[in-house]
Amino acid sequence: MLLEHKKINPTVNDNFAIKYSVEHGQSEIVELLLNHEMIDSSIDNNYLVRYARQKVYSGKDENLKYSEIVQLLEHYN
Repeated sequence: MLLEHKKINPTVNDNFAIKYSVEHGQSEIVELLLNHEMIDSSIDNNYLVRYARQKVYSGKDENLKYSEIVQLLEHYN
């Protein structure tokens, strides 16, 4: 897997990969990234979990993907 390569840094561009994945409800990608040792799920004052919770509470969690992301982030936090 690409994330296992030593020269790959998933935190480049201000943690773009994990932020984009959370913001677009990509729970499978979020889980893969959270398993990488360089990823910190509490970045930017817990922005990731706050964003996902906002989607859940606003009723815009059609497929429960943000609920799953909240659970993943809380597990890895």
